[in-house]
Amino acid sequence: MVQRPFLQWYFTPSGYPRILRNGRDETPYPSEAIAKLYDDALFEARFGTTGKFKNLKAALDPARGVLRDHPTLSRAMGRDLKRDDFQIGILNHTSMTTLSQLIVGLMECQDEGTTEPFLKPASDLSTLLELSLVQAGAQKAESLGTAIDVAVYCGARFEEEVDLGEEYALLPFEHLADYVDMDWLKAVAAEQVSWRRMEQVFGIVRRFPWRPSVGNLHFPPEPETRNPPPLFHRWAAEFANLLSVVMSYRVSWLATFEGCIPRRAAKLLGSHHDAAQTHKGRSISHLFSPFDKSEFVETEQIKLVKELFAKRRNTEYPEMAAIIQRLAEAHRRDGRFALDDRVLDLAIVFERLFKPRGRSIGRELEKSAAELLAVTDDEKTSIGEQLRQFYKVRSAIIHGPSDERSRRLISQSEKAWQGCEPIARAALLKKIS
Repeated sequence: MVQRPFLQWYFTPSGYPRILRNGRDETPYPSEAIAKLYDDALFEARFGTTGKFKNLKAALDPARGVLRDHPTLSRAMGRDLKRDDFQIGILNHTSMTTLSQLIVGLMECQDEGTTEPFLKPASDLSTLLELSLVQAGAQKAESLGTAIDVAVYCGARFEEEVDLGEEYALLPFEHLADYVDMDWLKAVAAEQVSWRRMEQVFGIVRRFPWRPSVGNLHFPPEPETRNPPPLFHRWAAEFANLLSVVMSYRVSWLATFEGCIPRRAAKLLGSHHDAAQTHKGRSISHLFSPFDKSEFVETEQIKLVKELFAKRRNTEYPEMAAIIQRLAEAHRRDGRFALDDRVLDLAIVFERLFKPRGRSIGRELEKSAAELLAVTDDEKTSIGEQLRQFYKVRSAIIHGPSDERSRRLISQSEKAWQGCEPIARAALLKKIS
């Protein structure tokens, strides 16, 4: 009630858009603007430049006093009651903040509809401030004291979190909402994704503990120095490639965000919510259809991926890793000549899988694939026929549409891909099983 008349006066000259409903002003003023208002109320009222701030300052002073009495803040701010600002260190960087910003953060995180809307936010803020002094109890700081590195992908739909082992997990995008802002994906994801279809977006995550640091305005705190695990990017990419191969799906890397603290923690500390480091991947805007339907990945499929990946050091996986990536990349091909490129990718996969050395590469591949996969004579015949036709199409693509026969073969690229991709996938998975 105290700030409402002031907000109306404060924003009228600036032309800030107003929202009126049933005669009431329900303008959602941005938190940055309200924090500035509170700072102005403190400093301008102190120096008597305007009387408009007196009531607002009187309402804010008790909250400022309670915050200043917190052991962490009192240590950082000292006895200078004129000071309202200090520094917060979060994962490799520091920034200035004020008690006004903490008050705004508490307001943003309040539990509306409860009898004590500020009880939980105040407790959470205290937990965060205590983390800067000593590591709070594990249970108390379990969520606020946990940050993540996350590689975000699009292409498969998961219902729940999946424990991948080795301290990694796979999460549906809705489970990442506490850490990742939708705005971070705008450069690589179609605009429609943000309001309609996030089902196929997921993240490969590695959690780690973090703690803020608090320091005086003139003596910055030592922020926690942290680098992501050296193999995080490789681990996530290799798992995503294997996932793509096992499911025969396009799985596209959208972005990787390192050092994401909880959104709630950033608000409570008066800090801008951002990732420590951002790496942008491949845009899917031109591929996205808001009408595509997708099913959940079956439990047995993800179980197979986990089992194959878990024993990768004890199988032929290291030798097959480049082949897995080639086949996964084939699924990601797009553009005018995507089908032709997929066929050529598949040819490379077959030749690296079976390493033909004679002059008749096609026949050697037919024989090797049939011996590895076929159980009956009919299966051997079918595999041989599929690969024989595939290599005719492959040769036509390489040498170009020089005559009618070549053009006809090139027009069969999709059929060649669909017939032989399952053969390549089965052979590859058998090699690493």
